[in-house]
Amino acid sequence: MYALSTERRAGHVRPRWGALPDVASSFINIGAVYAGKGDLENALVQFQKALEIQTRVFGSDHLDVAASYNNIGTVYESLGKYEEALEMHSKSLDIKTRILGGDNHPDVAASIKNIGIVYHNKGDRAAATEMYTKAYHIFLKVLGPHHPETQGLKPFVPSVPAAQAGTAEEDGEEWETEEEWTDDEGAEAEEEDDDVSEEEEEEEEEGGMRWWRKGKSDE
Repeated sequence: MYALSTERRAGHVRPRWGALPDVASSFINIGAVYAGKGDLENALVQFQKALEIQTRVFGSDHLDVAASYNNIGTVYESLGKYEEALEMHSKSLDIKTRILGGDNHPDVAASIKNIGIVYHNKGDRAAATEMYTKAYHIFLKVLGPHHPETQGLKPFVPSVPAAQAGTAEEDGEEWETEEEWTDDEGAEAEEEDDDVSEEEEEEEEEGGMRWWRKGKSDE
C-alpha cells in the first residue's frame, strides 16, 4: 500500500506551524485509504486527528473544520452510530450556514442532504423527507432543476410539480416510491475549502462513499 505508507510518513513529520494544514490533509488522505479498505475505526482516528489540527490552526468557524466534521459524521453513519453522525453533520451544517451567509448555498444543501441520509438509514423517513426536501429546494434555487444534485433528490421529495422537477415527465420516468428507498446509502463527505491550499483536490470513490482528499500525489 504505497499511498498509505507515504501518507503515514507525511503525517508523522513534526511540522512547522505553517505546515500544519498540510499535515491535516495527509491525515485526511490516510483516513480515506482506511475507509476504502473498510477499516472505519482507523479512518475515524485519522479524520479526528485532522479535525484537531484544523481547529487549532483555524478556530472553530472554518470550512475545513466543517469538512472534517462531515467526514467524521460519514464514518459514524457507516458504523451505524446514527446519533453521533447527526451531531457531526449538524456541526458541519452550523459552520457552513454561518460562514456562507445562510442556506442559499449548495454546500449548505449538501450538509442538509447528508443529515437526511442519516435519518434515512436510521429508519426515520419523516425526518429524512424533511431534510431531503429542504436540500432539494436549495439545489433547485441555486443550481437549477436539471443539475444532478437536484435530480438526485427528486425521487425523495413528495409532491414535486413537474415544472420544478425538470425531466421526470419529459423523460417518461417514474419517481421512486417510499417503499423503493434503500438503506445502503452513505453520507457524502465534503470537499475542503479552496482558500487554504492551492493543491489539487480530488474526489475518491471508495467503499461506496465519497471522501475528499487534498494534495493526492500520482501513484
